[in-house]
Amino acid sequence: MADPGGHAGRPMTTAPESDALIAAPDTAGDTPPDSGRDAARGPAHRTRVPARDGAQVVARDTVPRLSFLVVGTPRSGTTVTQRLCCELPDVAMPPETHFLHLFAPGLLARRRFPLTWPEVRDELSRFEALPTSAGLRLDRARMFELLGPRCDRLIDLFSALVVALCSPCSLTARYGEKTPEHLLWWRAMTSADPALKIVGVVRDPRAVAASHRAVPWGIRDPGELAEEWAFDQRSLRAARHRLGPRRCLVVRYEDLVAARPPPGPLADRPGR
Repeated sequence: MADPGGHAGRPMTTAPESDALIAAPDTAGDTPPDSGRDAARGPAHRTRVPARDGAQVVARDTVPRLSFLVVGTPRSGTTVTQRLCCELPDVAMPPETHFLHLFAPGLLARRRFPLTWPEVRDELSRFEALPTSAGLRLDRARMFELLGPRCDRLIDLFSALVVALCSPCSLTARYGEKTPEHLLWWRAMTSADPALKIVGVVRDPRAVAASHRAVPWGIRDPGELAEEWAFDQRSLRAARHRLGPRRCLVVRYEDLVAARPPPGPLADRPGR
């Protein structure tokens, strides 16, 4: 069985120190992610991503874009949150893409943005060949409509990928993506797109540990899992502090399952 959480048996790679996520390809000055208050290091097996604060972003208001990310420690209830979000009108989310933490580091090592459409096509073929991409239905024609003949930044590629993996929606639809490990990219992604929002899911760590023991790919080492959970909580606190409540909503899994339909803030905020 494939490991949907990106843990045992799947090595994590390290992103290069320049990623074209935010500014022009020739701009220098990247700093490590989660620097400052929310720690410079995380669990060694997790993917790291560079980020730059305060960079200019080119607005793309004329095309559908990624509106929010659902993130958190794996087995914390992100799938339940995704399902609840998808029950809301005009909200669309594809299955987990694992794009940022499994695919993007290799892409950034191979390529330099901007990418031509033939280069984008080649990278899409690589992405579709990943075991975690099995079953994803990517509309390449839709990708071209969204990107055109050139893709300037990684975040634009990711956003178009998410939209193209969803069924056609109304013009007012809000698109989200749920891959728990994408929490590690919160700073770079929200710096690249000032409209992007984060929905972070937190679960009692004892329940997280029990859930990991229930799946074959779960983390068995209590110390390793505790380190990962604690790092993720620091990351979510840092995101909440930096982005504020209008861009970062942190919800407890226990509250979600105790209240259906979902609480008002979750219903009101993704993509708005």
